[in-house]
Amino acid sequence: MPETPDPPGGGPPSGLSQRRRVARSAKEESYLARRAELVAIAAAIFREKGYEETTLADIAERFGTDRASLYYYVGSKEDLFEEAMQGVLDRDVEDAEAIARLDLDAGEKLRRLIERQLASQERNYPFMHLYIQEQMRTVGRGESDWARWMSAQTRRYEAIVRQVIEAGIEAGTIRADVDVDLLLNGLFGMLNWCHRWFRPGRPYHAEAIAEGFTRLYLEGASQ
Repeated sequence: MPETPDPPGGGPPSGLSQRRRVARSAKEESYLARRAELVAIAAAIFREKGYEETTLADIAERFGTDRASLYYYVGSKEDLFEEAMQGVLDRDVEDAEAIARLDLDAGEKLRRLIERQLASQERNYPFMHLYIQEQMRTVGRGESDWARWMSAQTRRYEAIVRQVIEAGIEAGTIRADVDVDLLLNGLFGMLNWCHRWFRPGRPYHAEAIAEGFTRLYLEGASQ
Protein backbone atom coordinates (compact mmCIF):
# COMPACT_ATOMS: atom_id res chain seq x y z
CA MET A 1 0.00 0.00 0.00
CA PRO A 2 1.45 3.41 -0.85
CA GLU A 3 2.15 5.93 1.84
CA THR A 4 -0.63 8.45 2.37
CA PRO A 5 0.84 11.97 2.56
CA ASP A 6 1.23 13.13 6.12
CA PRO A 7 -1.44 15.65 7.09
CA PRO A 8 -0.50 19.32 7.15
CA GLY A 9 -0.43 20.93 10.56
CA GLY A 10 -0.47 18.56 13.52
CA GLY A 11 1.29 15.99 11.37
CA PRO A 12 4.32 13.91 12.26
CA PRO A 13 7.53 15.39 13.59
CA SER A 14 10.18 16.08 10.99
CA GLY A 15 11.81 12.88 9.73
CA LEU A 16 9.27 10.52 11.30
CA SER A 17 7.54 9.71 8.03
CA GLN A 18 10.93 8.82 6.52
CA ARG A 19 11.67 6.53 9.46
CA ARG A 20 8.27 4.90 8.92
CA ARG A 21 9.03 4.22 5.27
CA VAL A 22 12.45 2.75 6.12
CA ALA A 23 11.02 0.53 8.88
CA ARG A 24 8.23 -0.77 6.63
CA SER A 25 10.63 -1.43 3.76
CA ALA A 26 12.98 -3.35 6.07
CA LYS A 27 10.05 -5.53 7.20
CA GLU A 28 11.41 -5.83 10.72
CA GLU A 29 9.40 -8.43 12.60
CA SER A 30 8.93 -6.37 15.77
CA TYR A 31 7.84 -3.31 13.79
CA LEU A 32 5.37 -5.25 11.66
CA ALA A 33 3.93 -6.93 14.76
CA ARG A 34 3.36 -3.58 16.47
CA ARG A 35 1.82 -2.16 13.30
CA ALA A 36 -0.53 -5.14 13.04
CA GLU A 37 -1.50 -4.55 16.66
CA LEU A 38 -2.20 -0.91 15.85
CA VAL A 39 -4.44 -1.84 12.91
CA ALA A 40 -6.40 -4.24 15.13
CA ILE A 41 -6.84 -1.55 17.79
CA ALA A 42 -7.99 0.98 15.21
CA ALA A 43 -10.49 -1.52 13.78
CA ALA A 44 -11.91 -2.14 17.25
CA ILE A 45 -12.37 1.59 17.90
CA PHE A 46 -13.94 2.08 14.47
CA ARG A 47 -16.49 -0.55 15.48
CA GLU A 48 -17.13 1.08 18.84
CA LYS A 49 -17.26 4.75 17.88
CA GLY A 50 -17.71 4.77 14.11
CA TYR A 51 -15.07 5.79 11.61
CA GLU A 52 -15.96 9.48 11.45
CA GLU A 53 -16.01 9.89 15.23
CA THR A 54 -12.72 8.11 15.81
CA THR A 55 -9.61 10.28 16.07
CA LEU A 56 -5.94 9.42 15.91
CA ALA A 57 -5.75 10.58 19.52
CA ASP A 58 -8.31 7.88 20.49
CA ILE A 59 -6.23 5.25 18.72
CA ALA A 60 -2.94 6.47 20.19
CA GLU A 61 -4.33 6.41 23.72
CA ARG A 62 -5.39 2.76 23.47
CA PHE A 63 -2.17 1.88 21.69
CA GLY A 64 -0.28 3.28 24.66
CA THR A 65 1.51 6.14 22.97
CA ASP A 66 0.96 9.75 21.98
CA ARG A 67 -0.41 10.92 18.65
CA ALA A 68 2.97 12.12 17.37
CA SER A 69 4.57 8.71 17.97
CA LEU A 70 1.72 7.06 16.10
CA TYR A 71 3.08 8.50 12.86
CA TYR A 72 6.03 6.15 13.12
CA TYR A 73 3.59 3.39 12.21
CA VAL A 74 0.97 5.08 10.06
CA GLY A 75 0.49 8.24 8.02
CA SER A 76 -3.20 8.86 8.69
CA LYS A 77 -6.47 7.43 9.97
CA GLU A 78 -7.33 6.57 6.37
CA ASP A 79 -4.24 4.33 6.18
CA LEU A 80 -5.51 2.37 9.18
CA PHE A 81 -8.98 2.05 7.71
CA GLU A 82 -7.62 0.86 4.36
CA GLU A 83 -5.32 -1.73 5.90
CA ALA A 84 -8.10 -3.03 8.15
CA MET A 85 -10.44 -3.34 5.16
CA GLN A 86 -7.78 -5.09 3.09
CA GLY A 87 -7.38 -7.66 5.85
CA VAL A 88 -11.15 -8.21 5.96
CA LEU A 89 -11.44 -8.76 2.21
CA ASP A 90 -8.38 -11.02 2.14
CA ARG A 91 -9.95 -13.23 4.83
CA ASP A 92 -13.29 -13.25 3.01
CA VAL A 93 -11.59 -14.44 -0.18
CA GLU A 94 -9.71 -17.16 1.71
CA ASP A 95 -12.98 -18.34 3.31
CA ALA A 96 -14.73 -18.37 -0.07
CA GLU A 97 -11.94 -20.41 -1.64
CA ALA A 98 -12.10 -22.91 1.23
CA ILE A 99 -15.86 -23.28 0.80
CA ALA A 100 -15.56 -23.71 -2.97
CA ARG A 101 -13.13 -26.62 -2.43
CA LEU A 102 -15.53 -28.54 -0.19
CA ASP A 103 -17.18 -31.70 -1.50
CA LEU A 104 -20.68 -30.24 -1.33
CA ASP A 105 -23.38 -29.40 -3.85
CA ALA A 106 -23.67 -25.83 -5.16
CA GLY A 107 -26.68 -24.97 -3.02
CA GLU A 108 -24.88 -25.87 0.21
CA LYS A 109 -21.78 -23.96 -0.89
CA LEU A 110 -23.90 -20.89 -1.65
CA ARG A 111 -25.59 -21.17 1.73
CA ARG A 112 -22.19 -21.19 3.45
CA LEU A 113 -20.92 -18.32 1.31
CA ILE A 114 -23.96 -16.23 2.26
CA GLU A 115 -23.50 -17.10 5.95
CA ARG A 116 -19.80 -16.21 5.92
CA GLN A 117 -20.34 -12.94 4.06
CA LEU A 118 -23.05 -11.73 6.44
CA ALA A 119 -21.05 -12.87 9.46
CA SER A 120 -18.13 -10.83 8.14
CA GLN A 121 -20.34 -7.76 7.73
CA GLU A 122 -21.59 -8.18 11.29
CA ARG A 123 -18.16 -8.85 12.77
CA ASN A 124 -16.58 -5.90 10.98
CA TYR A 125 -19.37 -3.39 11.42
CA PRO A 126 -19.40 -0.43 10.88
CA PHE A 127 -16.28 0.10 8.79
CA MET A 128 -17.11 -2.67 6.34
CA HIS A 129 -20.45 -0.99 5.76
CA LEU A 130 -18.69 2.34 5.32
CA TYR A 131 -16.43 0.76 2.69
CA ILE A 132 -19.39 -0.72 0.77
CA GLN A 133 -21.36 2.52 0.96
CA GLU A 134 -18.66 5.09 0.31
CA GLN A 135 -15.63 3.46 -1.28
CA MET A 136 -16.48 0.21 -3.02
CA ARG A 137 -17.96 1.93 -6.05
CA THR A 138 -14.81 4.04 -6.57
CA VAL A 139 -12.15 1.42 -5.85
CA GLY A 140 -12.24 0.11 -9.42
CA ARG A 141 -11.21 3.56 -10.66
CA GLY A 142 -8.52 4.04 -8.03
CA GLU A 143 -4.86 4.19 -8.96
CA SER A 144 -3.26 3.41 -5.59
CA ASP A 145 -1.78 0.00 -4.83
CA TRP A 146 -4.51 -0.46 -2.22
CA ALA A 147 -7.33 0.31 -4.66
CA ARG A 148 -5.88 -2.02 -7.27
CA TRP A 149 -5.49 -4.83 -4.74
CA MET A 150 -9.03 -4.38 -3.40
CA SER A 151 -10.40 -4.36 -6.94
CA ALA A 152 -8.47 -7.53 -7.80
CA GLN A 153 -9.65 -9.30 -4.64
CA THR A 154 -13.25 -8.27 -5.31
CA ARG A 155 -13.04 -9.74 -8.80
CA ARG A 156 -11.46 -12.87 -7.36
CA TYR A 157 -14.29 -13.27 -4.86
CA GLU A 158 -16.90 -12.80 -7.58
CA ALA A 159 -15.15 -15.37 -9.78
CA ILE A 160 -15.29 -17.94 -6.97
CA VAL A 161 -19.03 -17.46 -6.54
CA ARG A 162 -19.58 -17.54 -10.30
CA GLN A 163 -17.76 -20.88 -10.53
CA VAL A 164 -19.97 -22.32 -7.77
CA ILE A 165 -23.12 -21.17 -9.60
CA GLU A 166 -21.91 -22.48 -12.95
CA ALA A 167 -21.01 -25.85 -11.41
CA GLY A 168 -24.51 -26.01 -9.92
CA ILE A 169 -26.11 -25.29 -13.28
CA GLU A 170 -24.01 -27.99 -14.91
CA ALA A 171 -24.94 -30.46 -12.18
CA GLY A 172 -28.63 -29.56 -12.45
CA THR A 173 -28.93 -28.27 -8.88
CA ILE A 174 -29.12 -24.57 -9.85
CA ARG A 175 -31.71 -23.42 -12.36
CA ALA A 176 -30.44 -22.92 -15.89
CA ASP A 177 -33.27 -20.70 -17.17
CA VAL A 178 -31.77 -17.55 -15.60
CA ASP A 179 -28.59 -15.96 -16.97
CA VAL A 180 -25.50 -16.55 -14.84
CA ASP A 181 -24.79 -12.82 -14.62
CA LEU A 182 -28.30 -12.21 -13.28
CA LEU A 183 -27.87 -14.96 -10.70
CA LEU A 184 -24.51 -13.53 -9.65
CA ASN A 185 -25.55 -9.87 -9.58
CA GLY A 186 -28.79 -10.71 -7.81
CA LEU A 187 -26.90 -12.45 -5.02
CA PHE A 188 -24.36 -9.67 -4.54
CA GLY A 189 -27.04 -7.02 -4.81
CA MET A 190 -28.90 -8.68 -1.96
CA LEU A 191 -25.78 -9.00 0.20
CA ASN A 192 -24.24 -5.60 -0.47
CA TRP A 193 -27.50 -3.67 -0.08
CA CYS A 194 -27.47 -4.63 3.60
CA HIS A 195 -25.37 -1.56 4.35
CA ARG A 196 -28.53 0.52 3.97
CA TRP A 197 -30.35 -1.10 6.86
CA PHE A 198 -28.34 -3.78 8.65
CA ARG A 199 -27.19 -2.99 12.18
CA PRO A 200 -25.96 -6.00 14.21
CA GLY A 201 -28.83 -7.31 16.29
CA ARG A 202 -31.23 -4.55 15.24
CA PRO A 203 -33.56 -6.25 14.56
CA TYR A 204 -31.75 -9.24 13.02
CA HIS A 205 -28.50 -11.00 13.65
CA ALA A 206 -26.40 -12.20 10.73
CA GLU A 207 -27.57 -15.81 11.16
CA ALA A 208 -31.23 -14.88 10.74
CA ILE A 209 -30.53 -12.72 7.69
CA ALA A 210 -28.42 -15.48 6.13
CA GLU A 211 -31.21 -18.01 6.63
CA GLY A 212 -33.80 -15.71 5.06
CA PHE A 213 -31.56 -14.72 2.15
CA THR A 214 -30.63 -18.34 1.45
CA ARG A 215 -34.28 -19.36 1.27
CA LEU A 216 -35.17 -16.45 -0.97
CA TYR A 217 -32.22 -17.03 -3.27
CA LEU A 218 -32.35 -20.79 -3.57
CA GLU A 219 -36.10 -21.38 -3.25
CA GLY A 220 -37.67 -18.11 -4.44
CA ALA A 221 -40.45 -16.13 -2.77
CA SER A 222 -43.44 -17.83 -4.40
CA GLN A 223 -45.35 -20.74 -2.84
